[in-house]
Amino acid sequence: MEYLGEPKSIREWIEHKDEFPSDGCLHVKSDQLTISMNTLAWPEYFNPDDFSQNDYDQFDQWLSENNYRPFLSKEQIEGVIENLKQQKPKYSENRLLQALVCYWGTDAFIQL
Repeated sequence: MEYLGEPKSIREWIEHKDEFPSDGCLHVKSDQLTISMNTLAWPEYFNPDDFSQNDYDQFDQWLSENNYRPFLSKEQIEGVIENLKQQKPKYSENRLLQALVCYWGTDAFIQL
């Protein structure tokens, strides 16, 4: 079974949110030590509503065996962007990256 679609950079996913999986998550390579806006991220390529617990177990195993780990979902990225806009209406791409990495690493919004 194919689990992940074609990769795009994190920048491209943010710029083209309409192509982002609505319910799924983006994934990065497990050996990715740092995240940049150029980091490639793969979208989930299946409908989570059609998955059983066994399917999810197989998916988790497949991710591990193929060197992927979850990054963020569309909802999480939109939340990070909205939080950042509330704190700093005009922010740089670098500040957005810092906010995304903060949320990814701590499951908390960045405090400016």
